[in-house]
Amino acid sequence: GRYTAALALLSSSWASLIWVFWIPGNQINQMALALFVIAGIMNGVVARINRFQCYLYGSGTAFLIMWLHFLVEKSDTASIFSIVLPLLFLALTSGVRTASGQIRDNIKTQIENEILKDENARARDDAERASRMKSAFLANMSHELRTPLNAILGFSEIISSEAFGPDARARYREYAGDINDSGRHLLKMINELLDVAKIEAGKLELQLETVDTRDSLQQAIKLVSDQAQAKGVPVTCTIDPLVEKICVDERSFRQIAINLLSNAVKFTDRGSIEISLEAFPGEAVLFVRDTGCGIADAQVSRVFEPFEQVDNRYTKSNTGTGLGLTLVRALAKLHGGECRIVSHLGKGTTVSVSFPQGQLAGLTRSGSAQARVA
Repeated sequence: GRYTAALALLSSSWASLIWVFWIPGNQINQMALALFVIAGIMNGVVARINRFQCYLYGSGTAFLIMWLHFLVEKSDTASIFSIVLPLLFLALTSGVRTASGQIRDNIKTQIENEILKDENARARDDAERASRMKSAFLANMSHELRTPLNAILGFSEIISSEAFGPDARARYREYAGDINDSGRHLLKMINELLDVAKIEAGKLELQLETVDTRDSLQQAIKLVSDQAQAKGVPVTCTIDPLVEKICVDERSFRQIAINLLSNAVKFTDRGSIEISLEAFPGEAVLFVRDTGCGIADAQVSRVFEPFEQVDNRYTKSNTGTGLGLTLVRALAKLHGGECRIVSHLGKGTTVSVSFPQGQLAGLTRSGSAQARVA
């Protein structure tokens, strides 16, 4: 508005020259002055042609001031211009309106093309990233599947052929245990893949029931205890008495705990790991805290992507499908909760998963808000 008003004032000042320098009876002065002022107005028309409103308030005001002057003057020049000016203004207005519309359409088209170009570039980048992730996933899965399958085939062949003789029962029993472990590892990977596929297809349904959280968490800790002990990393568990029993899908709750503990053990070589279940207003929150390698800030947002494995010095020695945290977040959302992660490179990681609980709606506890992981 201020810009339009300034243009109108500028054009009015320019058109007022014909009032100031007009010499009555001097036809040459009058004709030259009229042409001079009109030339200036035409120059303004060219400058404002891309915005019709500016033309209308600017050049329109100048034409009006000139036309009023020619109406009050009594001369041949004034009579001619009093007729020509309205016709010139109408012709210019029609042309400027058309040109302004075309310019606006061209600018709009150019902007849309730039937006489409950016969207295409992003889509291409996403497609290339998805292709790289797919290739990495296939490579990882190939390794993950072949390792236990090779163990199963190799150990079963040794047992079936009695390679160590018919009396080596202890050795065969050990190999049978290795075959069992490899089979369980395969089953875990396949279950993760199927669970992710079901969730994406909207086919996974929760069976909500009252669950003994202490028992579920102890089972999860038991599954990772051997690996943790081998590293010398203790795993502790604390449960708020208010949430010893909560309403969740038991299998999903245990799967979330197992996945979070497995990640914590995998990336923690010293220090400790703590899993805790705490009560907050309206929800129970599961925390898994470790003192492991941590994740760089720029990479935290990637850890929830399917088949994504954050690139650091530990990934070469720690394999996996990259579905653990993806599945945790998906299961948390199915419960109506959220999964959050806070990590500091070289200092450790804290992951929290919330489970809404109606019976905790009236809970009040000082400091609860500060304890939440953002």
